[in-house]
Parts: sequence; C-alpha cells; structure tokens
Amino acid sequence: MPRFKHGLPWSIVADMPITCTADPAGRFAVLTLTDPYTIDEWRTALEALLLEPVYRARRAILVDRQHCAPPESSFVAQMTDFFASHNRGLAGAVAAVVVADEVGFGMSRMTELRAEKESPAFSIHTFRTSDEAERWLIDQSSLP
Repeated sequence: MPRFKHGLPWSIVADMPITCTADPAGRFAVLTLTDPYTIDEWRTALEALLLEPVYRARRAILVDRQHCAPPESSFVAQMTDFFASHNRGLAGAVAAVVVADEVGFGMSRMTELRAEKESPAFSIHTFRTSDEAERWLIDQSSLP
C-alpha cells in the first residue's frame, strides 16, 4: 500500500509508476505516469491528489503522460467513471494532459470529450508540450 508525504512538495512514496508532486511555485499539482500501471494505482493516486493542499487550493493538475503508452478505450471509460463518481472533489478543477504522440493525443481527446459529457464541472485539455500545458493551467488558475 502506498504511503503519502503531506505538504509541499509531496509525492507518493512507494514503488509505483505514478508520482504526484507540486509545481515548485505551488501553482498546480503534477501527476506523472510511467508504464506499466494499473487502473487501481491510477485511482489511488487520484484519490490522494484530491486531498492534497496544493490541489485543494488551486484545483489545477498537470498530467504528464509523455512516458507511457496511450490508454485503451476501456481504461478511458474507467477514468471517466472515476471523474463522474468524484464530481464533488473535481468540481471547478482543470487538468492539462501532456502526451508524447498523436495516438496519445487522440486518446486524451477522447477522455476530454467523455469527461465533458459525464463531469461537466471538470475541465480537461490535451497538449503536446509541457510549456503549453503550464501556460494554460496558469491562465485558468488566474480566472475568477
């Protein structure tokens, strides 16, 4: 079972291919995924992230998927089911997903569209570079 270190910066302290940290300036949480990982590991990481101070203060997440394969459609369905079942914790939140290639971009867009329908108060956008994603998150965080 993973252990969590609370406070800034924070991370999952276990042999998991998912790490959670905070942007050095505390502007957003960073979820980094590396293959292989399971949906249960992903859920555990997201549930922990929803409780962390940097997320609760900013409601912004940078998801780095540059070091993993695109998710299968069934995995996307399970992720969006999670979003729908955690609407309260995700309401008003924004997530910028950075992907490595065109297939990853397409699957992330599928996730975006499914989440938009099932969890309209949670906004996901897909990017090809971390710089673009960070700029978007910072712009979103500065909105009233």
